[in-house]
Amino acid sequence: MLVAEAYHGFSPAAASVAAEVLTHPNLVVSKTFSKYFGLAGIRMGYLVVSAPLAEQLGKAVSPFSVPFVSSLVALAALDSEAHYRALAPRTPTSRSLPGRSWSSHERARHGGGR
Repeated sequence: MLVAEAYHGFSPAAASVAAEVLTHPNLVVSKTFSKYFGLAGIRMGYLVVSAPLAEQLGKAVSPFSVPFVSSLVALAALDSEAHYRALAPRTPTSRSLPGRSWSSHERARHGGGR
């Protein structure tokens, strides 16, 4: 069973099911740095799985499948989770700002949008 927790960080009341992999060896929890951490450009994610499943998956993964710099950025983000937790409530609001800013810029550039 796969549980995707891409947006988990935006819901402080929801508990992660990641710890459940200890008692459910067929559970896979996927996480990404694209949403909560806002790091879509590094194309990074990870799986939380049981030890036996991790061993099996490790046989199929290339040791150099992740760029070194992306690994450093991901580790720094995990080390700074308190910072991202503080930003999370503002993220849905700020997602709409570029469109509004662009529209304002365009209106000003074209004489008020005429």
